[in-house]
Order: sequence, then C-alpha cells, then structure tokens
Amino acid sequence: MSSSNPYYNIGSKNGIVQIQLNYCLFLENKTYEYRDELLSLLDELSEKSEIKVVIITNDHPYFSLEKYNDRWKEFFSNKDFKDDVLRAFRIFDQLVNKLYSLKKVILSVLSAPLNSMLFNFNLIADVRISTNEFYLDNNNDMMVNIPKGSIMYDQFKIANINPVKHLFLSDKVFHQHLLSNNLVDKVFSQEELDDRVYALAERFKNINYAEIEAAKMAKSIDNLEEFEKLLQRENAFLIACIREKLNPGSQKIYRFH
Repeated sequence: MSSSNPYYNIGSKNGIVQIQLNYCLFLENKTYEYRDELLSLLDELSEKSEIKVVIITNDHPYFSLEKYNDRWKEFFSNKDFKDDVLRAFRIFDQLVNKLYSLKKVILSVLSAPLNSMLFNFNLIADVRISTNEFYLDNNNDMMVNIPKGSIMYDQFKIANINPVKHLFLSDKVFHQHLLSNNLVDKVFSQEELDDRVYALAERFKNINYAEIEAAKMAKSIDNLEEFEKLLQRENAFLIACIREKLNPGSQKIYRFH
C-alpha cells in the first residue's frame, strides 16, 4: 500500500503503515479527489488483517502551520466563508470517524507546530508522541485557532484541562505542559524520534488487538452515530461563534453542552 501526493504520503512495511499528513487537506476547496482517495485508502486498510499499526505524522514536506493559516484566512475574503469553514469541519469529522472505526493501533507523531483544531485531530490516536521541539501555537487571528474537535477530550476521557488557560494564557503551549496533562504520552528528541516510534509500533504489532480493545474500554464511545451527531452540533456552534466575532451582535451564543 502506497500513495504520494500534495496532501499525504502513505507507505507500509512489515505490518506498519505510515501516513504523512498535510493538514491543509481540511481546507481543500478545488476538488474532493484527495479527501475521497484517502477515505478509500483507509477503507482498504481496514480490511488488511496483516496491518496492525498506523502511524500518522505531521511532517509532510508541503505542510506548515504558516501555509495553513494563510489558507484559512483566505476563507474570509468572501461573504460565503461559512461554507468553506463548514466544509473543513466536515472533512475533519469524516477522517476522525474513519480512523475511529479502524481496528488498528494508531500512533500520532507530532513534530511541526500545530494549532488547537489540528492538534485535536490527533486525539483520535491511541498514543500521541511529540518531539521536544513541538508546540501548540495559540495565534487566533481570524479564529484560526478555533478548538474544533474539543468534544473528544470528554468523549475519550483524555484530560481535564481548563480550556481558557490552555488557549489564551500563553502564545505557545510546549511539550512539558502537554505531557503533564496527558495530551501527549511520549516526548523524544528529533534525532531519536524515528527509531523510538518504530520500536513502539513493533511492540504494539505483536499484541493481539482484542487486548488493545479491552484496554481502550474506558475511552470507547457507546454509540458512534451519537458521536457523529455531536461533532455536527459542535460544527454549528463554532460557526455561530465565528459569525459573532466577525459581526458582533449577529448571533446569540448559548453555551455548548
């Protein structure tokens, strides 16, 4: 299994698949070709019993947070920005749901800086690994740091954090804070990253998936359909927040619950 394009590179070896993801895929507006191909590849992957572990990295050569931010800001150059933002949210949801349904161990590897929405996408992973240079960027110009995916903190019982402190108290959130709050599970230097990640992948590859599912019981979602509906409600709420920021008084913001 292999594929290479501007939005993701996929390769496999000895029961382990690695996906280099360019998160600008969420903002794609010219064609759904790449999104649809990735979803199809994940369906194909789910049928391959010999594949045990999926590694998702954010070191795609075409990805940077600066490029993502610039593309996001372009959404607001026209009055129909809501359609572009909602499309990005829906692509996020589709990939999250597809990854959640995979009966594989998912490792997330973070080296390039991310914002909250892009980091939250990685909450779908069973183990999150970062380099000691990784950080979350809290720049919120044009609400680019909107915390899409935050419902997964509660759904997966990942961490009990103060979101206001997390998003607004500092310009950047570094690996020490993420590690102490269970938002990442392992931190390695860039030099040792590949070897350590593949050692973990080899370890998980040799564990029966039934054992993994038993361990994941505490974070399991009772009803996938209800989870999908919750993601949709989150989308509508966040769109209302964006509208209110850009046009004060235009929306009544009721606290999300």
